[in-house]
Amino acid sequence: MRSNATKNLLSEKLLLEELSWHAVEAEIGAVNSRFAELIRKLNPPKSLTVFKARYPYGAKILEDGVFNLPLLHGGTISIDSPKIPAEIKKRLSYNPLPISLVLKNTCEVYAKSDNHCMPIRICKPGETFGTWEIFDSKPFKLAISGWDISSGARSVLMLPKTAIFSAHNKLRTKYEFNLPPPKSLIDQHNIFTKLAQHHLFPEEWENIVLFFPKEWLEQEKGFSSIWKFFNYYLLKEAWHQTLFLRNHIGISLIWRALAAEMEKMTAKPRNYIVETIKKLIMIGLGTDPAFAPATNSLSVPINGLQKVYMEDYKIGYLPTIMEASYLNANNNLPVYYSLQYPTLLQYPSIYDNSRSAMQDCEIIKQLIDALQEKLKKDNPREYELTKHLQFDYYHTEKDSFRVMNLPNNLVQKDARFCYSSLKNNQLEFAYNASFLRGCIKLSLIK
Repeated sequence: MRSNATKNLLSEKLLLEELSWHAVEAEIGAVNSRFAELIRKLNPPKSLTVFKARYPYGAKILEDGVFNLPLLHGGTISIDSPKIPAEIKKRLSYNPLPISLVLKNTCEVYAKSDNHCMPIRICKPGETFGTWEIFDSKPFKLAISGWDISSGARSVLMLPKTAIFSAHNKLRTKYEFNLPPPKSLIDQHNIFTKLAQHHLFPEEWENIVLFFPKEWLEQEKGFSSIWKFFNYYLLKEAWHQTLFLRNHIGISLIWRALAAEMEKMTAKPRNYIVETIKKLIMIGLGTDPAFAPATNSLSVPINGLQKVYMEDYKIGYLPTIMEASYLNANNNLPVYYSLQYPTLLQYPSIYDNSRSAMQDCEIIKQLIDALQEKLKKDNPREYELTKHLQFDYYHTEKDSFRVMNLPNNLVQKDARFCYSSLKNNQLEFAYNASFLRGCIKLSLIK
């Protein structure tokens, strides 16, 4: 029996429901039919329950390695808080993160450092997280302390300038928050979060996640050996999710070829340039996310944000929203990386401001072209990984060397930039956006 204290906290303070497997069977089947079919075959007893949590946009599911639960009236609370009933804490804190399944909208795993963050993984409906910790919990506790998980996209930005003081103050007054105008693109997310969590925000948005308490991992010991298939499924999920780490290790020959080309240069490129090229290759291999224009609210409440910035902020350009996105052969849509929003794991503490984004792009292009030729000639196996990649370089200013393209034709080539949730919108695309000042488009050659 659940204690009265547990019942009260569940019903009055936490945005959390404890449900039987049968109560969520259809929802799981709609997003992950393979997982649902596995559990049907296991035929779990009625006593085996799950927790359904509903997070508002921008809430921290994990912060500095600490698991948080959503509160009914906004905000989150740490699983370590003394206000959490001992029973819930015991059942969900068996690892830094319990086994989790995304039911609705996305969440983003990212690493943060100083004033930048690096998206690690976008968790979509039907996907799991919290599986690594089961099989490698002790060493992973240290690694996970530098990670956060945000409901919805953390790596998100609006292309037009959103820092006009008077217009920003209108939002502060109406939506009751006390943040200054964003100083950089990465600061926009905090403002989007405040807007989306206000009761006047014009779009409802939530990230629904199922948490599996520790009893699910104990079934193999106490009941039937058939439950080994549940653990096997989680192990396969964990292995699949390490792809980005294994790719980083497996393409070391590409970095060796890059080093060989740099040795030929009179002026050696800065480490920032080298790390950017490595990042671009990993994006091209589909391992790391870049950015793409959002056209739905799966990762960010785009309809509400566009409406707020059009009608309340009175923005002067089309409020195109960019979100973290992978290069995917299945849809053949390009992605974009900006030097104005670096997502590097190792970011230089001292940035050389004497170099412009245009100069950096020219060096990056020179090295990537040389790398491709080197791989084609001397490393055919590695060339097979990169030969299908096309890189196009954009800047808001004209380039006398004709290396860079102007952003004017982006709209014609990628209609996603024109997405607007409001009909009869006459705003033009933000061709002069800072994100496009040193922007690299990655696409797959057909």
